[in-house]
Amino acid sequence: MEWHPLTTDLKYKETAVTIGKFDAIHRGHRLLIDDIVRRKADGMRAVLMTFAAGREPLLFSDAERCETLSRLGVDTVIELSLDAIGGYTAEEFIQKVVVEQLDVRHLVCGSDFRFGFERRGDTAMLEDFGRALRFSVHIYEQLQYKAENISSSRIKEAFYRGEIEDVNAMLGYPVFITGTVIKGHQLGRTIGIPTANLAWPTDKMMPPKGVYAARVVHGQRQFDGVANIGVKPTVSDDEQPLIEVNIFDFTGDIYGEVIRVELFHMIRPEQKFNSIRALSDRLYRDVSLSKEFFQTLQR
Repeated sequence: MEWHPLTTDLKYKETAVTIGKFDAIHRGHRLLIDDIVRRKADGMRAVLMTFAAGREPLLFSDAERCETLSRLGVDTVIELSLDAIGGYTAEEFIQKVVVEQLDVRHLVCGSDFRFGFERRGDTAMLEDFGRALRFSVHIYEQLQYKAENISSSRIKEAFYRGEIEDVNAMLGYPVFITGTVIKGHQLGRTIGIPTANLAWPTDKMMPPKGVYAARVVHGQRQFDGVANIGVKPTVSDDEQPLIEVNIFDFTGDIYGEVIRVELFHMIRPEQKFNSIRALSDRLYRDVSLSKEFFQTLQR
């Protein structure tokens, strides 16, 4: 899959295009993405236009978004920036970028989509251009969860509160972190609970520090586990947050290998214990609670 910024010399032929922020890639976004991917059967290129991330961390890092969009079948991601389109009116954006550069044949977006200078462009304008320039337009209404619209901002708020079940229900899949396994302090090995450790990406939002029922995907295999996200206040003064995951029924050396850790349920907040023994007792309890959670999930 290609991922690059919008430039004036960018040219494609016969594309199916969707435009939006796509920072969470939730169930509503999937409707748009699945639509353009289906058009590949008609010879169109599936093009997703997204907006360059600012300084605010996103639910998924750029690498994770790239992984997800590629897996869903998107051919090309074009990253829009204010430098590239900041001076365009809504009409100019459609004409110069969507029509002339992308040769759009089919365009989809959500009903709340706004674009162009001062966000003056809306779905009605897109439909007018589609009729005039002979490309099809499909507008999708927002999906709902618990009687409210699903949105990236709502998912982020739930994630910050540690409401992982709600996050996953709105995403349509488990929220995850992908990374390379690094060496930690290896305290877990001394108490019989070895962990695989990942550094938390700086461009990725962090849920509340604490312990989570988690699932680990390694290659084609997946394992249940329990993960701690935080700075290990009982045994370390480190300020760099990690995710440490004890992988149930797993043996082997995976240092330097890439794994995906999926979060399912927050068990408890991170806490500092008075002794290693107290920490150990609590970790064994966390393991039991995570196993109980997954057993209940399978019923």
